[in-house]
Amino acid sequence: MGRQSIPGARSKVRGKVGDTVYQIRRDENGKQYQIAKAAEESRADNNTREQALARMTMGQVQRMFHALPQVIKDAYESTPRGTLSFQHFCRLNYPLLKQDRIDHWQEFGEFDWRRKRDMTPPAGKWILADGSYPKMTYDSIEVSYVDNNNVNMHWANVQGIWTMAQLLQKMTLSLTDEIWIIYFIQAKPSNVPSVEVAKFRFNPHIRLSDIVDDVDLENMFVQFEGPTCSQMFNLWEDGDLSWDMWAFTDEDYVVANAAYMRVNRDDGNCRFSSAQFEWLINPVSPQYGVWYRMLTPRIAFLTWE
Repeated sequence: MGRQSIPGARSKVRGKVGDTVYQIRRDENGKQYQIAKAAEESRADNNTREQALARMTMGQVQRMFHALPQVIKDAYESTPRGTLSFQHFCRLNYPLLKQDRIDHWQEFGEFDWRRKRDMTPPAGKWILADGSYPKMTYDSIEVSYVDNNNVNMHWANVQGIWTMAQLLQKMTLSLTDEIWIIYFIQAKPSNVPSVEVAKFRFNPHIRLSDIVDDVDLENMFVQFEGPTCSQMFNLWEDGDLSWDMWAFTDEDYVVANAAYMRVNRDDGNCRFSSAQFEWLINPVSPQYGVWYRMLTPRIAFLTWE
């Protein structure tokens, strides 16, 4: 409603009168003048189903912004660090989420979906980093289907008479590399998810000329950042070299999804590999009653409408 009625008004009118909206402006000399325009008949509906679906999808991306800001801001080699990196993360991952939403509306797919008021990070096949440094290579990875599950990475046909230089060539690693393990973990029995970053580097006492059989494999990697977990290497008689990780927290947990990133700062410049999360277990085919609890897009959407 206008602050003054029109007939006989001495002061200028501000507000809506009937079908007209009156506004007071100032010219370049500071003198007030009045304008009038027709009131909008109605506002467009800003909560259509498609808009709500878009908000839900973007909401999953924003949860990752909050979960891994220190990784995302530096994770794209061809994109300036900071805000543009977050935009690039969105451009890469929004289409993956949208397609998962379409393909697996009423079933579990490639992503976990969080409710509107739930700001915990959604696990999924996120593209986390895009660098030109070669990725660490391995032959296989396994995760046990039990509470407090182990993560086991394997390299086949390793010989104890190799030098460390030969072993690193097979692993596509350098002694000056850092290995980042970024993993989704769900506490039990609350099923609250989080995403953590554990960083490792080679024991500084190791030399390229060392013979593998003479190396203290239990302490080949040293963790220098992130939640502490137990880990060690073993070389078995059949030539299988395994890197085993366990005891990720003091509570019961399930690790379900992870990305591996190779980082090197040896020459003063930070070089890094590409990285994308992968499912280490099938979260919807539990064995022994243990699995990573997820939501389908349809169930999550009930809170976004």
